[in-house]
Amino acid sequence: MAGGMEIVREQRTNEVVLKVSGRLDGYWANHLAEAIHDVLREGMHNLRLNLSQTFYVSSGGIRILVEAYKEFVGVGGSFAIVYPSPGVKQVIDLAGLGPLLFGGSAGETTAAAEPQAERIETDGCVFETYSHEASATLACRAAGRPQLLPQADFSGRDCEILTLPKDVFALGLGALGEGFLACRDRFGEFLAVAGNAACQPTDGTNYPDYLVASGTLVPKVTALYGIACRGGFRKLMRFECVASGAPVPFSAVLAQARRHFPGASVGLTLVAESAGLLGASLKRPPVAVAGGAQRVFEHPEIRRWLSFSPERSFTRSVAVIAGVVSDDPPPQLAPLLRPIRPDDAVKGHFHAAAFGYHPLQKGRIELHPTIGKLFDTGGLQGVMHLLADDRPAGGGGESVFLRGACWFGPIDRFVPQEGTL
Repeated sequence: MAGGMEIVREQRTNEVVLKVSGRLDGYWANHLAEAIHDVLREGMHNLRLNLSQTFYVSSGGIRILVEAYKEFVGVGGSFAIVYPSPGVKQVIDLAGLGPLLFGGSAGETTAAAEPQAERIETDGCVFETYSHEASATLACRAAGRPQLLPQADFSGRDCEILTLPKDVFALGLGALGEGFLACRDRFGEFLAVAGNAACQPTDGTNYPDYLVASGTLVPKVTALYGIACRGGFRKLMRFECVASGAPVPFSAVLAQARRHFPGASVGLTLVAESAGLLGASLKRPPVAVAGGAQRVFEHPEIRRWLSFSPERSFTRSVAVIAGVVSDDPPPQLAPLLRPIRPDDAVKGHFHAAAFGYHPLQKGRIELHPTIGKLFDTGGLQGVMHLLADDRPAGGGGESVFLRGACWFGPIDRFVPQEGTL
């Protein structure tokens, strides 16, 4: 270890301790940063650095320490240096950072004030549900004619411009822009949550696009078809897999949400650290062409129309998901909902937008700033329609998560297609 660094990890009940021995200079600070980020990715939000055996710290090392403090406190956790060596303590005190780096226990006071939650542990997954808005409900509206998709027979008379303010979530096939002619070469999967809209264009670039509400700007999508819900969510549910357990299946999250509102259609928005998403996206815009109907879902044409991976994608990302699940879909929603799993009577429709990794704050968090932070980073990686693949041979299963937050509530009103939410 001469001239280098050694990091020894100690796992405790509610925190991780990293004992760092050696030099904390510009080069070795990057190794420490990787170890710190690993702790965050594992969902541990309280970290202590034992620097009793660290004999040198440079400005590069101090930068890593300050960034770590900001990251942990930013997710409601805590970060502190314990047992600093005399040399480390002197440098940090001279930099004026002692009160920041030698104290930090913000996460402990936050945890103490956390409201009571219903806690359920099942199949290696933990679900904690909080009351969010006690009387909130959702109004829902279906738009367009999804039955035209198998023939790719959409035209200008079939589309509708959806305005998507912060109290609306929506999903379907559409494109950013106004009007059929402006969007006809780009129609693909879209998702809108909390004033942020993301689309997966089918113009050949395979590069997702997004629009964020700002000032008087409100995102608009020209939709071929879709589901839009307006209102508030009654519950917030946090979930994660237990240590060394399997990831949380998407169907398990939906089952817990349905349990709170039996017999009702449930709208939800979810933010989660992904262990893999399974789904599909269009490769080509499903618009009518000269020569008659096309065959989107028939072999071998389906390969030209759909991008579908037999394995989970977007691992180690953060996913924003929105949609509707129902045990008994009403007539307004029935054409847009499909079985969650091939052998399941429960039906739903969900789209996901994948972003670069960011740790999620624990406990009770708010929807709008959480979603807004992801879009503000500009790290959108893709948008897809979530599917399950339970084929006996080679099936990819379903989307799974390490941990996340889900806002959900009952849909108590269905608006006609020509109506306004």
